[in-house]
Amino acid sequence: MGASVGAQVPGQRPMNRDALLDEIELEEGYKASLYIDTENLLTFAIGRCLERRPLTAAEWRTLYDRGWLTVNITHEGARYLEGIEADAVINALSSTLRGWQGLPYDAQAVLISMAYQLGIGGLLGFHNALAAAERHDWHTMAAEIRNSKLAKQTPARTERHAKRIEGLANG
Repeated sequence: MGASVGAQVPGQRPMNRDALLDEIELEEGYKASLYIDTENLLTFAIGRCLERRPLTAAEWRTLYDRGWLTVNITHEGARYLEGIEADAVINALSSTLRGWQGLPYDAQAVLISMAYQLGIGGLLGFHNALAAAERHDWHTMAAEIRNSKLAKQTPARTERHAKRIEGLANG
């Protein structure tokens, strides 16, 4: 017998959660793929309208960790999402970092890539590297990028960034 839910009303039998879920599934139906519902809204699973009640980060994580969800995206779809995220990063950096407009393209590109990976807050933790960028001190900026936790997590990517920044001092 399933667990009882809700407040029990005197004289009524307790609500059985499992039976209730079975009833909802019978009415809604189960669909593994996204579909457009009768109100033209993206829906999936057992009537979960993703436009009215998107999955939370915790729900995504639970579904993924338990192997209950697989997600595929076309390359075009991934590029679309990448563009949205990159535009948001560029807008945030241009309004947050002093001297952003005066930075050379390669410095901007490295900072955009780092912010894309770490989030704006993560990039802003690179105080010394950002101060060096503001001064156009490319050797110090490259050294600060190399001397970071990020360099241990993604060494090849971080080394490419550091070399690109060093190229500004040499070119």
